[in-house]
Amino acid sequence: MRIDLPLAVEPEPEAEPDTGTKPEATGHGGTVLLCDDNRNVLEVLAEMTKHLGYNVLTTTDPRECVSLYRSLRDGIDVVIVDQIMPEQTGDAVIGELREFDPDARTIWLSGYRPKESATATPPGSQATVRLSKPVDLQQLQAALSAAMRQQ
Repeated sequence: MRIDLPLAVEPEPEAEPDTGTKPEATGHGGTVLLCDDNRNVLEVLAEMTKHLGYNVLTTTDPRECVSLYRSLRDGIDVVIVDQIMPEQTGDAVIGELREFDPDARTIWLSGYRPKESATATPPGSQATVRLSKPVDLQQLQAALSAAMRQQ
């Protein structure tokens, strides 16, 4: 039996006061496929992604994520996949996507913070970009922009 628990981390410094500036819509109609088994997280991420100007497809099922990508590959620009899900890990989903399309742009999403960096992908991961929960609008925009720049 294996139990994954989040690492204890130092409290993050308090956020700077909100200056009222919000990231501009940068999606230009691109499409993002989101996969997270937590419906609440999925809904919030979908709203944030739409706010950035992207079209959004969502699923709570890793198998459906792979199926959707296979059938709509040319219409999906980026796939964001949660790492810890009951049926399949995000790494496994990303591995399947890469077998089908080695150039798939993927974002590995996790609530577990690595020791090295909140944006570095884990060793051995095939993800294009790493994104740590909780996600704010600027972090999401930066991750999507980085993934979109990948060839």
